[in-house]
Formats: sequence, structure tokens, C-alpha cells
Amino acid sequence: MSLEQFGPFASCNGLAVQTFYFPPEGYNPIIYFTNLRAPKEPLQIDKWGCKTCITHAKCHSDICMQFTTRYATYETFKTCLIASARRSDFYLITNSSRRYMKQTGDGHFSPIAGVHLGRQLGLVLDTARFKYPSYWCDLSTLYNSMQLKDSLTKKARGFVLLSRNIREMRSNPKSQVGPDLVSIRRLREDLKHGYLHRVKEKLSQIETQNATEKELQLVYCLLTCLPKEVEYLLAYYLFEFSVRVNISDANGAHADELIGSNFYNKLQGEIESSQIYFFVKNLLENRFGDLSKHTLFVLICDFVPELFQHVATLILASMPKELLQKFEAPMINKLLEDLQGKANTTVNKEILSIKQILGF
Repeated sequence: MSLEQFGPFASCNGLAVQTFYFPPEGYNPIIYFTNLRAPKEPLQIDKWGCKTCITHAKCHSDICMQFTTRYATYETFKTCLIASARRSDFYLITNSSRRYMKQTGDGHFSPIAGVHLGRQLGLVLDTARFKYPSYWCDLSTLYNSMQLKDSLTKKARGFVLLSRNIREMRSNPKSQVGPDLVSIRRLREDLKHGYLHRVKEKLSQIETQNATEKELQLVYCLLTCLPKEVEYLLAYYLFEFSVRVNISDANGAHADELIGSNFYNKLQGEIESSQIYFFVKNLLENRFGDLSKHTLFVLICDFVPELFQHVATLILASMPKELLQKFEAPMINKLLEDLQGKANTTVNKEILSIKQILGF
């Protein structure tokens, strides 16, 4: 089974799925996939759905997805691996090449059960137990083993993120994925002791000419000084978000839910009607050359490149008000209040979801 078949097959059996491929040489998600700059040579983006899974297989899900080619950098792979290891019912499965790892055979799917950050190792649960027991593998080796092409599709391999059916989780609290308590605890500690110091120190190194420029740089510092724990927590949100965005709802059966094109269009419209969106977009355009240095921005681009600025706006709006109030930013606070007006119901639900995942 290829990676193209695995995703739809899992989706048709009631799972939430997101597939990623090993990126082509020179890949930079900030350049290729956002509308901040146009790439010289656009990457080929394929889309596929249920018909790509096993021929004539019956779809057992009431919600089917449309899959889009997504590439993942090494940092995104590692972030997703840590995120899946720290949560229950959230899984990462690699589609790697045994040849690269000096094993017999070639393409193989294996779930990754854990990670040792100190030694940068992942625990591979080899599903062919008659050949290999479970083993620890260097993370960079595990990632690079996906670059060898699948002989069937002629494409690089990759990995899959899996969880329960999104509709079931959103309608039944008992079915929701368990929280990442480790990252939440460490994030709270950092916000108390280190975060403000990093923001103020970074701000002091930037020369600003007026109040508007100062608030613009403040937003950039607020986003880029967030600790790694935010990325581990947001990896799950971005996974769920990308699944909801890519759900095919052509029959309109679920048009009233926060999934599919209806959700996508409403969220995009509410955010783009706010001034804070253009404030953030202008900020990202001005700092375009620095964005690739920050793994948070790369993570967002790998998951939902077409909504890069929108998600960055939602993350800013999800930050605790008491943090923003520690800085002189009256314009930013006013714009965020306008974004969270009563009329923007979809935006407010997304902000609430991010806050719950981050433990705010």
C-alpha cells in the first residue's frame, strides 16, 4: 500500500488523517506555499480522495476527506512526533525505506511509540515482528529514510498523523484526544518566568520610529519568543484544523458544522474583515526574510499554507490578555477586541479551541 492509498483508506474507516511527504530539494514552505511571495518554480500540488484507496473498497465513514500534497520539514516531523508521544489517541506512522536503514526489504509502515529527546531517538514499533523487534532509531535517520522514492508512485515517502473521527470528537467530549499535560505545565512555567524577559530583551534590540512601528515589532516578538511547548501543543490543533478544512462536504450534509468548505469560507471571511489580519499580514510581509528561521511559522506553513496569516492571527488573539496588557499596545488590544466581536462566531470558537489546547 502506498502513502496515497493509506490516507484515504484510513479516512474511509472513520479516522482523521493528515499525510506528509519528504520535501523536494531546496524546499522552503514560507516561499513556496504562502502568497507573500511567488515562487520561481511552483511545486506540483496533487489532490485525491476516496477513489484512491483500495479499488472498489466501501467507505465506512460519514465524512470523507480530500487529500492535498503536504511536505514536512525535519523540524515539523520532530514536533509532530513529540506531540503524538505526549498525547493519547494521537499517532504518527512513518512510511520509510528499509533499504536506507540497512534492513531487508524496502517500503514499510511503522507506528512511532515514543521519543527520547536527550538522545534524539524515536521508538519504532516494527509491525513485522518476525523480522525485527521494536527498536530505537536516530530521528534524523528516521526522517531521511523517507526520501527514497516509492517504486509504485515514483514519489518520496513520508509519514501519517492519525486520530479519531473529528465529528465524533467534537460532538462527544468523552471521545476527545487527551491533553498534553507535560507541554501545558512547561508552557505555564515559561510564561511566568522566561517569556516576558525574552520579549522585552528582543524589543530592546529593535529600533522603532513611531508608535505603530513599535506595536508591529511587539507582535513579531510576541510570536517569535514563544517556547517550543507552544509548537508541540499547536501541532495537534493544526492537525485537527487541517482535517476539518479538507473534509469533503459536497453533499452539504454537514454544512452547519465547523468542517469543510463552509467552515473554511466563514473563518476566512471573518478574519479578513478585521483590521488585525492586515496588521499581521503586513508584519509577515515586512519580516519575510526572517520567517524561515522560526519553526513556529514553518510548522503552520507545512500544515495549512493557504491560511498561514489567518492562523498566525488566531494564535495572537488566543494569547492571555494579561500578557498583552504588560506592554503599551493600545492599538493591538483594540484590534483584537474587534476581531473577537459577537458577530465573528466562527473566529471565537477557533480562539476558544486554541486556548483549551494551550491550557490558557
